[in-house]
Amino acid sequence: ESRIALATNAHAVQSLIIGKVYAAGSKDSNNRNYSAGKYIEFFNNSDREIDISGYYFGLLESGSTAAYTLGLTPDYLYLKQLYRFPTGKPIRVAAGGTVLVANSAIDHTANDAPLEHDLRGADFEAKDASGKTVNNPTTPAVELVFSMWAQVTAMNLVQGGPTSVVLFTADDVDTWPQVYAYQKSTGAQYLRMPAKVIKDGVDILKYNTVNGVDLTSRRLYDWIDAGYTHISSASGWNGEVSVRKVSAKASNGRFTLMDTNNSTNDFTTTTHLAPRQYPQ
Repeated sequence: ESRIALATNAHAVQSLIIGKVYAAGSKDSNNRNYSAGKYIEFFNNSDREIDISGYYFGLLESGSTAAYTLGLTPDYLYLKQLYRFPTGKPIRVAAGGTVLVANSAIDHTANDAPLEHDLRGADFEAKDASGKTVNNPTTPAVELVFSMWAQVTAMNLVQGGPTSVVLFTADDVDTWPQVYAYQKSTGAQYLRMPAKVIKDGVDILKYNTVNGVDLTSRRLYDWIDAGYTHISSASGWNGEVSVRKVSAKASNGRFTLMDTNNSTNDFTTTTHLAPRQYPQ
């Protein structure tokens, strides 16, 4: 009998966690790539209401060659995009409640894309300033704090990976420097963030059926995510969502999600769950 040991880290239970990441995209009925329906969903895993106004979430750089390999600058990670939930009034999330951030808060099932979902109920949109993605004028925007591309304001969720997402709070983001890739002085610049501020993170890695998981595409340290997850396609476009498993369920239907700081344990992939649904 063979066994695989999965490392876990002891940690304090976090309130808001990353519950679901839909980066894969899908194919429409004419076999064309469909990317507009990508989203991230956050989940209040605590037993109390929380206010998430001012919380940040970011997407780590995802180049085929990492801008900074893990361990090179152990105190920092490097963002390609950073968003903030609006401030000014509370954004209250009930215990067991979700916060859905979509690139396009429209009904994608109306676009002849059978694996997509109706996202008109999204709480926020990452608005596309270029106009290439249809936005819903009635859905409030998350604030774009930083993007490494001036023309890209929607979430750059890489369909085949890596897609590494982090969630955090911080008071000094405006002091974080923009830096070039290691040993470069031209090209793209990334936002350098202190790793210590991170409350939750998930590594969704590149994968193919021949070579398996590409561990060189990891972007998070073990203390943030001791494992990783991935979809079952090298190129994406298969409609799979990376979703956290349910840890416990009460008689009243309230459930909590697995959070061992190890995405190999905590996450699964599926094409059968609608937004705000979790595997039971």
